[in-house]
Amino acid sequence: QPEKKVDKIMNHNANASDNGSAIKIALGDTLTVDLPYETTVPGQTAWTFDDNFAFSQCLHMGSIGAKDGVRTMQFVASAIGTVAIELRQFRVLALQTASNITGTYKLAVTVSES
Repeated sequence: QPEKKVDKIMNHNANASDNGSAIKIALGDTLTVDLPYETTVPGQTAWTFDDNFAFSQCLHMGSIGAKDGVRTMQFVASAIGTVAIELRQFRVLALQTASNITGTYKLAVTVSES
C-alpha cells in the first residue's frame, strides 16, 4: 500500500524588509505579517488596507493584533490565486488621504495547491 502523503500546514512570516516582494504559499497555509507602528501620541500611527483587499478570494484575515509597537496580521490561504496585500499607514488622528500617508507596504501573495 502506498504511503499516504500528509500535507503539513506551514506558517510563513513577512515583515517590513519584505515590502515590495512576492511570496508563494500553499492552500491552507497561514501568512503572518509583522509591521512596526508608532505608539506615542501625537505621532501614533495605524495600518489600513487598500480598498481592493476585501474582495480577495485567496486570503482571509485570520487574526490581527498589536504589541510593543508591532502590528501582527495573520492571513489564511483559502483559495488558489494571486492577491496583493496593500497597506497604508496614517497617523491615528489624521484624515486618511493620500497626502497623510506615512508609510506603505505591499506583498504579492500567490496561493498554490501545494
